[in-house]
Amino acid sequence: MCKCNGCCGPTIRLHDQFKLILLAIAGTQSKMSVFKYRDLKSKDSIRLLSLLHDDDNSVISCKLYNVRLDKPKYVAVSYSWGDSCAEKCIIIDDQPFSIRENVWALLQQMRTHKTLKWRYFWIDAICINQLNVTERNH
Repeated sequence: MCKCNGCCGPTIRLHDQFKLILLAIAGTQSKMSVFKYRDLKSKDSIRLLSLLHDDDNSVISCKLYNVRLDKPKYVAVSYSWGDSCAEKCIIIDDQPFSIRENVWALLQQMRTHKTLKWRYFWIDAICINQLNVTERNH
């Protein structure tokens, strides 16, 4: 569960992938909220994250875009995955998404900089569907 005081409802952590597979087989997946990625359009496409700047200081809201690898310009964020138990909740494309606390802190910091010149970010834990083995190896 994410630790966002219930704003997102139940979510699935990255290390619970095996449990997700078992739940899907058992037909009980509907009890959990799973982020639904749009499929990548081609082999030369990726997803990029864009922060939605709002004055509300509560939940971080973002949008994911499917784009060709050569457009637009973006920043690839490098970080350590951190503690799997320290999770926060953000909203991506109006859906709850659970992330590690260190990535949340980075997004929180970036969203407070109104003059940030970069609009698009590639963060592997968010932009890659971690439940899709083929996509993770892409």
